[in-house]
Amino acid sequence: MSFLTPEIIAQAREHYDEGRAYHNWSHIEWMLGLFEEYRALVNDADVFEVKVVGHDVIYDSRRHDNELLSAKMAMAWIANVASPRQLDATDKGIQASATHIVPAGLPTAVASDVALFLDMDLSILGSDDRTFKAYDEAIREEYSWATDEQWKVGRAAVMKKFLTRPSIFITPQLKERFEEPARSNLKQLIEALEA
Repeated sequence: MSFLTPEIIAQAREHYDEGRAYHNWSHIEWMLGLFEEYRALVNDADVFEVKVVGHDVIYDSRRHDNELLSAKMAMAWIANVASPRQLDATDKGIQASATHIVPAGLPTAVASDVALFLDMDLSILGSDDRTFKAYDEAIREEYSWATDEQWKVGRAAVMKKFLTRPSIFITPQLKERFEEPARSNLKQLIEALEA
């Protein structure tokens, strides 16, 4: 049984439909599609679904506490139906989307779900050329307040951070599918930003 009632989905959609160029309901639908595709790998489907729907419910490109605020809202949605362990897994998973690093010390099943969730969130990096270009343009739109110079320097720094990782993706399944195209996309993007 899903924790997400029609009322919760409606509340979430109000936030996602606030005119965001990328962090909108289409991003959630993309991840929910991957969730269905890889559902057999998920240990707690109810919590996983809440993490997907809740992880960007609060989003403002000028803020640095979006993940914290999103986690709080998602936990409030399920406070009366989830166990303390599930609330903690929701909180830790959503907050991990700030760094895309699985927090240390999580139970194995929770860590596995967080890794898969984070990989799905980054899967757009390994998309086809047209989709990746549209994603990059949408992110630029969300940072329209930044000057071109600020954007180029900041965006290149973020992309380089991903490229310095031994692997962008954590799970074997998504690494096999997205790692190579993601590295290619990021290298081309950095070249364009630094041209």
